[in-house]
Order: sequence, then C-alpha cells, then structure tokens
Amino acid sequence: MAHANTSMKKSRSMAPLSRRKFNHFWDELYYCCQKAHHYMYVCGKKGLARRYVLRMRVLLPSAKGHPDALVGARARALCWEYAGRWGRGAICREAEMDLVLRLHKELSKRRSARVIKFVSEGYGRSEVRVRLAAIYREYKDKATPSVIARLQNVVARARAWAW
Repeated sequence: MAHANTSMKKSRSMAPLSRRKFNHFWDELYYCCQKAHHYMYVCGKKGLARRYVLRMRVLLPSAKGHPDALVGARARALCWEYAGRWGRGAICREAEMDLVLRLHKELSKRRSARVIKFVSEGYGRSEVRVRLAAIYREYKDKATPSVIARLQNVVARARAWAW
C-alpha cells in the first residue's frame, strides 16, 4: 500500500508531458501555462519556465480580442509573476478567478460533457485551490502587503465556492 501512495505523489509532481504539435492557438497557450506553472511553483525552478513564458508572450497578443478567455488571464498572470511584477500578477489572478467562477456558474446551469471535461482538466475546485495555494506561498515572500491582501481576497473567494 505504501508503494501506491509514493507513486501517486510522484505523478502529481511530474511536469505535463512535452508536446510539439497543438490543435489550435488556445491548446498551445494552455500547454505553456501548465508547463510554466509547474516549473515556477511546483519545482521552484524559475529558469526552466523561461522558454514557456517567452512563448506565452508571443501568443498573448492573439488573445487580446477575447477578454473572456480564462487561459489568457492565467497566461498573463504567469508572465507578470515571472517578471516579478506581483501587483500586475495579482490583478490578472483576480480576473482569472472571476472567469473561473463564471465558468462554474455556467456549468451548474448546463451539464454539457464538453464543459465538465474542460473544468475537470485544471479548472475544477480542488485544482484551482491547490494552484492558488502554491502561488500565494510565492507571493507571500516577494510582494508588498497591498498585493498580498489582493491575492488573499482571491484565495478567500476560491475557498468560498459553493456549487
């Protein structure tokens, strides 16, 4: 039984599988977000996230026409956090949380298989909480008190989800 728990821990800390081909722009942006988040917050190796952040910076101008894009908000937050601009990152995290909450409200109205699959792949309640906890630990050491308060508000909203 101990072996099963050990392998589960390893699989959670593994980076998303590497890919070279993507179905569309949003697929590549989502992949870069996953990789950058993993290296910045799970591994604590910011240098390994650099190539994914640079790619997101190239892809993000295409997302500007889509203010409701959840993946775009997450990518912008990661880019600002990578650059050490914690205040801007917190603003983007707030926007991301607003979009996640809106997505979950839509999910509660219509139970479409496509939406449920998307939410369960990284925007489910537990995934968002774990991701925000890791980000909060990083902010706590580097950001100003007002930025930390802003992020605490985002974390509190994530904890208060009731669906």
